[in-house]
Parts: sequence; C-alpha cells; structure tokens
Amino acid sequence: MTEQQKIEYSQLEVGYEFPPASYNLGSADVSAYLKATGETDRLFQNTGIVPPTAIAAWSLIALLDYVDMPSGTIHLAQELESVGIAKESDTITCHARVSRKQERSGLRLLDIEFKVQDQNGDLVVAGKSSFNFP
Repeated sequence: MTEQQKIEYSQLEVGYEFPPASYNLGSADVSAYLKATGETDRLFQNTGIVPPTAIAAWSLIALLDYVDMPSGTIHLAQELESVGIAKESDTITCHARVSRKQERSGLRLLDIEFKVQDQNGDLVVAGKSSFNFP
C-alpha cells in the first residue's frame, strides 16, 4: 500500500466508504492464524479452508491502513455472517463503510460494516465491527 494520511475519527461520517483492500490468503498466514488462535477444528486442518474469523481479522488489519486508531481505542463488538467459503490462495477484497457514528455521555462510538468477496466477486463474509474512540 502506498503511504497515505490516515483518517481521524473526527473526519469519518456515516456513509464514508473506505478504499477496497485486497489480499491473498497465503498458506503460511493461514497456518500462523490457526496456530495463534489454537484452532483445532478438523474443518480447517489441511483442507485449505480459511476460517471466517481469520478473514474478519485480516479485514480489521486492512482498516488500520486507513484509520488513525489512537491509543485507548476499544474494539467493542464484532458481528460475522459466514456466507461462503474462502480457500488458501484465494484473493479476497474487503469493502467497508461507516454505518454509525455517535457521541453520547462521553463515548465516541463508531460502527464499520464490511463485506468480503473472493476473486470471483462471490460474498464470503459480511459483518460489523464496533469501536469506542477515546
């Protein structure tokens, strides 16, 4: 990714769409994710199928390239809907947008909805992440 200025919370508005982020699901990355999370489900062992939670995690990582997440930011909640199957070596693209921005009682809340498609344009994972910014 080219060097760019990150967006601050104050600049984000409902409806803002982040640039699409694409990445390849390499077998080494998938293996590292399975090991780090202690995932032992046979569905993900030596089948090439990538856990939807791994896809969601990489989607959040992609957002870090675009949003300034200051120290003290809390990831409050995560909703996931697994719609399809992604396999190792697939190239997936995450599309994300701000779906809610609210300030109340000293809280600065932000919801980001995302959908992840494979290289054929088929939906694999959809979800929403909620954050509280300091």
